[in-house]
Amino acid sequence: MFFQKESSALITVPKHFQLTTNHLFLLPTLSLSMGNTHLGVLLRKSYILFLQKKAFLTHTKYKLMKKIFIYLLAFSFIYGAAATIHTVDNKENSGADFTSLQEAIDAAAAGDTIYVSGSPVSYGSITIPKKLVLFGQGYNVNNQFGSVTEVRSVTFSFFEGDFQTPSTEADGSHLEGFYITSTIDITPSTASGVILSNITIRRNRTNFMAMDNASSIIIENNWMSNILDFGSSPSDVDVTNTIVRNNILYYSGSSSIISNAASGSILISNNLFIADSETRSIFGSCDNIIFTNNIVTGLGVGTTTSNCDFCTFTNNISFGAGATDFDYGTNTTGSNLEGVNPGFVNAEGFVFSVDADYRTTDTSPANDAGSDGTDIGIYGGVRPFPVEEAAGYFTSPFPSIPQVTEMNILNSSIPENGTLNVEFKAKKVN
Repeated sequence: MFFQKESSALITVPKHFQLTTNHLFLLPTLSLSMGNTHLGVLLRKSYILFLQKKAFLTHTKYKLMKKIFIYLLAFSFIYGAAATIHTVDNKENSGADFTSLQEAIDAAAAGDTIYVSGSPVSYGSITIPKKLVLFGQGYNVNNQFGSVTEVRSVTFSFFEGDFQTPSTEADGSHLEGFYITSTIDITPSTASGVILSNITIRRNRTNFMAMDNASSIIIENNWMSNILDFGSSPSDVDVTNTIVRNNILYYSGSSSIISNAASGSILISNNLFIADSETRSIFGSCDNIIFTNNIVTGLGVGTTTSNCDFCTFTNNISFGAGATDFDYGTNTTGSNLEGVNPGFVNAEGFVFSVDADYRTTDTSPANDAGSDGTDIGIYGGVRPFPVEEAAGYFTSPFPSIPQVTEMNILNSSIPENGTLNVEFKAKKVN
């Protein structure tokens, strides 16, 4: 199950000592000007200690010079000693390794990790041609800093090398904690012969996602507000061994939410589909997909084989649309609850709201009714949607790395060669 830990500590930083950007841990930069001394206090890897703390720590002093080796050791254990960590922040005087996210991607080696701070300015469109792990600060950040990590579009691709430069592909990449205002694209050209695989898209907000010539893709805990497209046509089985689970998918346009999914190895489970038109169907030109443990509200599940052909529908709930019957055409069905209110805690109508609470009440028919014995919907299955208790953030989980929620300076003044005391709180939502 998902849980969150919260810890706090007091960091004592000598005035003459400036932490380098190698210690930045996806935190807003605290920059202070004191006379002729400019302190860019970059606090990061100390938060790894939170993973080891069982109790709530308050006003604990750490001497950073003596602890950095421990932090690096902990980080090497978690992410692997060989990988390099790069930091990106496009705010002025941030002190990060890069201000441009694409430049950081280009400079990184395959297997590296990139942390991208929140910012009021978008990082633009990016292309990922190699295996990388990218963490943003989140797409609706519930902390006192309040900046999301925004990019326009993300393209997973490959680099065709030559006799001097080896080829690279985005296989094995991980994207988490971003607000993508346009598209996520996993579509290498058919002519290239490249099939991108083992890519994870987690805890992002995006508008449109397209896949083609892809395999072993995991899409989980995201909020997607438009179409999920699995290829050029259902006759081309171009996307295989792919899992779409525990996402919120909302659409207000005129097309289907899922289109051209045509493989018996595509599993769509424990999602929430929500729209405001009963005349629209989830599916458009889909074949042979496995659709289980989902909640569908405010839109139809299809009526003919042009929607879904030879599909398997089990343990789903459909409600609030004209076509709520899964048993049509050539499909296989079982244990579905059709035309039944799923019983959300707080959700009005069929228009998606970030302020709604899509958890189910104690009397909901979704409870323990999934094919695996867990709940139907986004809070069941093997990757439940993270629970964020703060109102207005139920649908906006933090990335799965420690995040600072508060940071305050305790000194009213600092003498020459004195210390800067910074108190912070952080939490991690698994």
